[in-house]
Amino acid sequence: MVNQEVSQGVSFIKKPKQEGKMSETPATYTAVPSALGEVTITPEQVELIKNTVAVGATNDELKLFFFECKRRGVHPLDRLIHFVKRSGKATFQCGIDFMRAQAEASGLYRGQEEVEYGPIVRGYPEWAKATVRRKDPDTGDIYTVSATAYWDEFYPGDQLGFMWKKMPRVMLGKVAESQALRKAFPLNFNGLYTFEEMQVEDIVQPGTPKGNGMKAPASKSQQQQAEKTVNNDPNAPITENQLKAIHVLLDKLKVDDNLKHAYIADVLQLDNEPETLKTLTKAQGSMAIERMQLLKDNA
Repeated sequence: MVNQEVSQGVSFIKKPKQEGKMSETPATYTAVPSALGEVTITPEQVELIKNTVAVGATNDELKLFFFECKRRGVHPLDRLIHFVKRSGKATFQCGIDFMRAQAEASGLYRGQEEVEYGPIVRGYPEWAKATVRRKDPDTGDIYTVSATAYWDEFYPGDQLGFMWKKMPRVMLGKVAESQALRKAFPLNFNGLYTFEEMQVEDIVQPGTPKGNGMKAPASKSQQQQAEKTVNNDPNAPITENQLKAIHVLLDKLKVDDNLKHAYIADVLQLDNEPETLKTLTKAQGSMAIERMQLLKDNA
């Protein structure tokens, strides 16, 4: 049952572009043009959001997600921002195109230079360096901001890295670009990360400091919670709203009807094609939606 406290009174007002200035406060944040006007979220839409772009969100986290979307000037169902819970903490993710559009809307963004790549190591670029240009609003001078992303720090492993192996330069370049944009516009992109930046977090166990490979001892309650998650969540059946979202993405990706099951098997790296999409789990549904969204963004 949808919590009425969450679904009532939630509206999103799209704000017009303010030339020459990127606001860095939630009240006047310049938005990506999308569905102009005030939009109220219905209870049915809340349920759809909870099963697609905000899977696993509590009511309080859903309110936080709505606020994040509202301050960015987008509707949650625009699918420009996603809620993802990692290690019990709410995070917000977007595609690189969203960051580019937000930077462009500022009137201060002056494009970027060609991404530089390091030497090929084990078949992949060792690093990627992105440089973006920004105008100083006070002096009018143009200055550059650079960021370097290293393959070993962001490659999410073979299980999650199918797009990284297919397009290594593109994926690593996106990470470097998103970090450069965040450095150039720190207040605007604070707390917002791209999918490519956060994929590596999916393979880091809770309590494991990144980089040293040593896992911190878990408490009894943490162990019990982990066992509960492992035993229950992976087997939860896929929801109807997830199935709808998958079919929408399959259509947008122009996948032939006869190849849809094979396509999903490839996306999820399954050994065999599913007899029907209804045999997938909720976790697989979420993964399929996220990966197909990445494929659509890269199309």
